[in-house]
Amino acid sequence: SAGDVEIHFAGAEQGLERRMVPQAGYPLSTVPAIGLSRSLHLDLLRFPWRLFRGILRSLKLLLRYKPHLVICTGGYVSGPIGLCARIVGCPLVLHESNRRAGLTTRILSRFSRQVYLGFPSTAREVGGQKRRVVGNHPVGGRSRAGESSSVD
Repeated sequence: SAGDVEIHFAGAEQGLERRMVPQAGYPLSTVPAIGLSRSLHLDLLRFPWRLFRGILRSLKLLLRYKPHLVICTGGYVSGPIGLCARIVGCPLVLHESNRRAGLTTRILSRFSRQVYLGFPSTAREVGGQKRRVVGNHPVGGRSRAGESSSVD
């Protein structure tokens, strides 16, 4: 909590955030999630059930905390949380720091309010009402932190 702002994280049951977020002093709720395998794999059979459970858990979290904004940074958990933000009418903002946007980010960007990107080239992979490049990666030994440009 910072002033009137309360920050609450949602993360994967098996992710690094399970340890790191509480150590940083923030509350964490876990959401069942699994990646969508793009090849024949046993996870394909588990995916629908895990997605369903993730959506139910995400809905419960959003209805409990009633956030004014949901920020997703990609990854498996972003899918159910971002979808449920849309369902309950909560504004959704995405941050994609990778050069290539993941499947979850590409899907959620279609109905997100804003998409913040680490690389200008990523803009062609995502939708969103507003796309903004926020350079936060070292380039040639220099950090581009603080640079910002619109790609609309």
